[in-house]
Amino acid sequence: MTTLSPRGIGETDVWQAADALLLEGLRPTIERVRNKIGRGSPNTVSPYLETWFKRLGARIVDPTAFSAPPALPEPISQAAAHFWEAALAAARAQNAATLAAGRAELAQSRRELDDERALLLAAAAKSEARSQAKEEALQVMRVRAEELEHRVEEMSAEVDLAGATINALRLEITRLQSDRDALRRQLDADRAAFESARQEHDARTAAHETRWAGEVDRAREATKAALTRAAQLDKESTARIGVLTRSLEAAEGERRRIADVNAQMEIDAERVRVEHTAAAHALKESQRHAQSREAQLLAQLDRIQTQLGEVLEQLAIKDREHGQLLRSLVADARNPVSREPDPQKPR
Repeated sequence: MTTLSPRGIGETDVWQAADALLLEGLRPTIERVRNKIGRGSPNTVSPYLETWFKRLGARIVDPTAFSAPPALPEPISQAAAHFWEAALAAARAQNAATLAAGRAELAQSRRELDDERALLLAAAAKSEARSQAKEEALQVMRVRAEELEHRVEEMSAEVDLAGATINALRLEITRLQSDRDALRRQLDADRAAFESARQEHDARTAAHETRWAGEVDRAREATKAALTRAAQLDKESTARIGVLTRSLEAAEGERRRIADVNAQMEIDAERVRVEHTAAAHALKESQRHAQSREAQLLAQLDRIQTQLGEVLEQLAIKDREHGQLLRSLVADARNPVSREPDPQKPR
């Protein structure tokens, strides 16, 4: 009894579509039957198509099947049924074996691809960790470089301050030398005045000798005191100039030391820049290797998909061969005369 599905497709519709496909030389499949009918879901078509396959052998020997001539001979019907069942079993076994092999190969390839991907991810994680460590080291180096630059700026300020101090000391030395020269000129003037007064005193009359003697003594004492004071000032100026000279030499030594430290800092900064460049190059090389490995894995996946396509193509060829065999069996069933035994051949 023909039943209708909720979507309006019945067993008769499916059987008629399968018969039409079989007569066209095509193997009835769920998709082909659905396309032939123009509607229906796979869940509805599948059980009716299974029933069609189960009844196909009996229908071949049925006088009314496919509008064939009446009654095929029993041996032909049995042979056709046997051949059809054997062909179906062989085709299904071969298809199952081929599909199982393809699936196994695909599963193996997927496992290998997953392993490769895991290794690649692990390598990428390690590379990322190394890159992070290098970045942290570079950050520390940058901080140290900034500290060195700050220290250089401080030392440059100290050098400028020392230079200003040296200039001030030089000005002080120049002033003291000027004062010493002034004192010497004053002393020379005092000596000249004393000599002039002495000469003037000698020219005076003898009457004034006693009076001028006291003045000469006082002038001599004053000159002596002036000479003593001038000598003391000269000594103090010389000592002050020595102290300032030593301070100047110490400042020059400090300036040279700061210059040496500045040069060493420049060397350290250059080394930091070189290490930063090397780390960046290593990171780029690791990324390039990871991209190359990913391209290789994608190429391998493409090959696997190509092989799977070839397996599917072989399955399609098998379907066509089975259709041809079925058409041959149907033709033999419709033309029993060609299957009668040759009387010339021994039984």
